[in-house]
Amino acid sequence: MIKSSLIHYIQSFSLKEMKRFHLFVQSPYFCKNAGVQALVAYLADLYPHFDAENVNRQLVFQKVYGKTPYNEGKLKNLFSQCLKLVEQFWITEKILADEAAQHNALLQNIRERNLSKRFEKYFKSTPKTDYQNSQALYQKYQHCKEGDLFYIYQNNYQYNHLLEAQDQYLTHFYVSEKLRIACEMRNRQKILNLAFDFTETTSLIEHIGQDLTAYQNVPSVLIYRQIYLSLTEPQHSQHYFDLMELLDVHAARFPTDERRVLYFYGLNYCIGQINLGQKAFLQEMFLLFQKLLEKDLLLENGVLAEWHYKNIVTIALRLQAFEWVEHFIHEYKDNLSPTIVTNAYSYCLANFYYHTQEYAKALQLLNSVQYSTIIYNLDAKTLLLKIYYETDEEMALRSLIESFKHYLMRNKLIAKPKYIRYHNLFKLSLKSYKLKQIAKTLSKNKLTEEKEKLQNKIEEQKITNVEWLKSKLEEIS
Repeated sequence: MIKSSLIHYIQSFSLKEMKRFHLFVQSPYFCKNAGVQALVAYLADLYPHFDAENVNRQLVFQKVYGKTPYNEGKLKNLFSQCLKLVEQFWITEKILADEAAQHNALLQNIRERNLSKRFEKYFKSTPKTDYQNSQALYQKYQHCKEGDLFYIYQNNYQYNHLLEAQDQYLTHFYVSEKLRIACEMRNRQKILNLAFDFTETTSLIEHIGQDLTAYQNVPSVLIYRQIYLSLTEPQHSQHYFDLMELLDVHAARFPTDERRVLYFYGLNYCIGQINLGQKAFLQEMFLLFQKLLEKDLLLENGVLAEWHYKNIVTIALRLQAFEWVEHFIHEYKDNLSPTIVTNAYSYCLANFYYHTQEYAKALQLLNSVQYSTIIYNLDAKTLLLKIYYETDEEMALRSLIESFKHYLMRNKLIAKPKYIRYHNLFKLSLKSYKLKQIAKTLSKNKLTEEKEKLQNKIEEQKITNVEWLKSKLEEIS
């Protein structure tokens, strides 16, 4: 198969895009090269099945040029021209999708040609949009700018309000975009070892806070300000609830992709609070996930991200929403990516059976699926550990712990912190199980002493699923 940027580009097309690109190159305005048109027609017929047999150099050349002797340079030139057309197609499609940008470009052209009557007609017929994100504000600034330039050129000074509107929209655009970027910087700083300067942003936040009424009709400023506060002052949970109130009112004023990001900031806040031991945010996160499912904001091109699927199941199980989560596991199975659906579905269903104490069903699922990733292997083995512990399957438990120790040692791809957390869970689970076995033979004082020793070890070490381990130790009597 030809190793070419052109093939990679076309492989990224949806079926609809492939059809539109085929029409695009047939237009003599964009493409007058019959060879390029023939090449695209051939590739369109193949789409999406490109392989070594149907996309080799000699065959492609023959499909385009017939019996003409093969010429490597001619083929490379053809591919190069076609590649540029793909890029031109993407640009054109992006512009056609932005009605406001088209309208402002039209106004600019009419103004430059001094077509007064047409300008006034089109200036008054601004494309209607409910969006109030920073890009919408920028387009409104551009609209007012074109109007002001036109009327000044006409020596008409009755429209000075357009200059003021320009200033206002540009300010609102700048503030919105500045805050949006600052939120992403704060977010990225939590993940990566980065140092950003937030001096200007801090001053901007203080300035906005002194007169919030000035931005009461600018949802993007209000929302990103609230997100920024939740990132910088996570100890004040009211920031989260204020953000949710703003989103309930204004979320529809943002394009779908940005709306999704705004809610994801809320999800991340809940995760942070849960990790700090604020269990009340389990319910908050569950309610937020339900809201996002209802609004169809968790699906991207019909696909539900794997981590959303697992997180929703985990939270619902912790809240014992068993009927709801069983329905969810089955209902959204087909929305998972085909590459991970078997692992994700079987693990989540096994986890459900574990929580509802249907251990035989859970074991059947865990032992019948070959988990293909490290994460699922770790999670599945952890679930097996819990089941064997709670069903007193001593031989199976000891065998699992021994094999898991070797699995950790063999697998060099497991990061050291994760290795330590899982190693400690299995090691201390065995100690807890041994203590459970001999608990009845110990005096009350001796048992209390042994439990305290083990409790101290648990507190001192980093352990995954530590709450489960603590609860098992607490049950020993």
